[in-house]
Amino acid sequence: MNGTEKQNETSMEMSAEDSRVTMGHQTEKKHRFHLKMPQKGRKHSVKKRIAYTFIATMAATLLIIGLINYFFLGSFYIRDKEHILAESFQKLNATGGDSDDIPDTFEQFCVTNNLKVIMQSRDMARIYGTTTRSYTALCGDLTNYQTVNKSEITTERTLKENLDQAKKDLEEAKKNLEELQKQNAAKDAEIAKAKAEVEAAKKDLQAAKMAAKKAAVKSVKSKKAGKAIVTVKKVAGAEGYQVQYSLKKSMKSAKNVKIKKNSITIKRLKKGKTYYVRVRAFSKDSNGKQICTAWSTAKKVTIKKGSVK
Repeated sequence: MNGTEKQNETSMEMSAEDSRVTMGHQTEKKHRFHLKMPQKGRKHSVKKRIAYTFIATMAATLLIIGLINYFFLGSFYIRDKEHILAESFQKLNATGGDSDDIPDTFEQFCVTNNLKVIMQSRDMARIYGTTTRSYTALCGDLTNYQTVNKSEITTERTLKENLDQAKKDLEEAKKNLEELQKQNAAKDAEIAKAKAEVEAAKKDLQAAKMAAKKAAVKSVKSKKAGKAIVTVKKVAGAEGYQVQYSLKKSMKSAKNVKIKKNSITIKRLKKGKTYYVRVRAFSKDSNGKQICTAWSTAKKVTIKKGSVK
């Protein structure tokens, strides 16, 4: 019994160890599995990045090519074809229109640049052609594109002539402008002169109207000793007034005073004496000459004496 029990215990211990070993091995596999999973994810992420970068690069390249084609290729193509056409015309023009003088290299030039050329006489007869196709069919093809006369093609010589003509036209235009400016200046001077004459005539008329009016002494008073206050009746258009006073009625040895306003206080008069006062209005004509009205009727005033002490 004891031996059997020992064997059973030994078997149980071995089974327990085996199960621990197996479980430990499975646990180690799980750990290994979990460590490897992130590495597969990173590989997929790098591949996606490369793919996205490639797609973006291709899209940007196609976009740039499209923009260049849209903005630049058309104009470049047209300029290139214009240059080829101009060169071909110069080659033909150098021959003077004689088909026998056209070099053999010209046909190769046309083939290289995909040109079809037909030379016609005035009666529309064919002189020269760079193709073996039907003359009528080729004419129809060329007509569908563009019909160009020799006179319509601008050469370097024609450009120089046009430039020289433009310079001559510019000089002529400048001369015409200067002439017009002189004429306008003369007209402006005439207009200014006419305006000045009109203003002068207006001033002369105003002075004449003023001179035709009558001046008058509105009042003359002596309120203080040795002084007299003279008030003049206003005259329309007058620039000022001339006051004349004298001890004599005949106004002999009279004294004159010019004033801008219509009143004045005359001082240093002889006390107790009688003075005669008259006035006239004045203005100036367009030449600066003084124009006056007639003298007014004289008024007399007795100068006040001083107070007696």
